[in-house]
Amino acid sequence: DLSTLQLGQRAAAEALLGWLRAARAGAAAADAGISVPEDGRPVALGDVARALQTVPWPDCTVRREGSARQGSAVLSKAMCLGLIRQQAGDLIISRATRSLPNLTLLLVKLAEQQLPGFRFTSIQLDWNGDSRVRVDGNGCGLSCIVGLGEYSGGHLWVMDRHGDVPMTVPSRLHALPELNPGDVLRGSVHDIQGRFLRFDRRLPHCLLPCDSGHRIS
Repeated sequence: DLSTLQLGQRAAAEALLGWLRAARAGAAAADAGISVPEDGRPVALGDVARALQTVPWPDCTVRREGSARQGSAVLSKAMCLGLIRQQAGDLIISRATRSLPNLTLLLVKLAEQQLPGFRFTSIQLDWNGDSRVRVDGNGCGLSCIVGLGEYSGGHLWVMDRHGDVPMTVPSRLHALPELNPGDVLRGSVHDIQGRFLRFDRRLPHCLLPCDSGHRIS
């Protein structure tokens, strides 16, 4: 009956809140163990990779519309540090930023060290990442990417009319409505392991699967 349903919903909500508190406590403990260099000391890529491997990563369910199983759910791990845009259009500081202040500061220092003068509002983190061809319509200007961790393969593909690597559009790209599912695009492949690469995320691009290991980008 209704009263039983309400009690069941309350118990589920309380269980969810308990899980969230435990997850935040775990994130805070992991973040507290991250050392951020001071006094202008350099940030090592290896230290950043190890820090990223110690913090908890949220699970993300995405829709792989272009896969053999249409609309099947694929589990990935990703989080965004810095500013994010809500569905209503407002810009807010992401929850991950508030939970992981030391990691955020470490990555900002790395960017300042490797990319002097490069301005950015957000740092998108992906564990292995989704290999679908995609376009990020919310981007403004150039982005920069680097691959961290022990892995092989896992290069970045970016559409390039002079490129020689074909890639098929898996589903409709809302930011580029002139492209249709099944269209074949020419592009170039870039090795980003330990290398910073500037590119335009508003162009079709994707991260290729790793042959072995795990890539954090």
